[in-house]
Amino acid sequence: MGSSLMIETARNPTCPKVAAVSTVVNRGITPKAFVFRNYGHFPGVNSHYLGGCQYKMWQAIRASSAAPGYFAEYALGNDLHQDGGLVLNNPSALAMHECKCLWPDVPLECIVSLGTGRYESDVRNTMTYTSLKTKLSNVISSATDTEG
Repeated sequence: MGSSLMIETARNPTCPKVAAVSTVVNRGITPKAFVFRNYGHFPGVNSHYLGGCQYKMWQAIRASSAAPGYFAEYALGNDLHQDGGLVLNNPSALAMHECKCLWPDVPLECIVSLGTGRYESDVRNTMTYTSLKTKLSNVISSATDTEG
């Protein structure tokens, strides 16, 4: 399956619609979400998001998981991909948009978002200052927090 084109899975009646999100970081000033799909949209229906179904499953996984600091960026065609969480830490809105593109007359009944939350202890350190690393970490945590 990993070497198959994503659109080829659409022929399998037991395969659900699948999308993976990456971030394209070399198109213009702001990074943009990119959706790897195993489905196509009807003629005349355009998604708000870049993307396509002509990619292999392994390419979608590689591109959508290229988290800075953990994995290298992934070049695919003229685009440079990083982890989708850089622009859409919680891609629920993208999923709802894609559903409306596929099934415009069907009301959305339920969405389940499974995150990677974390436990934070109530114990606080009695520090009198914070390091630059801690300050930057706090800014990044604030910008990427989808739980609060």
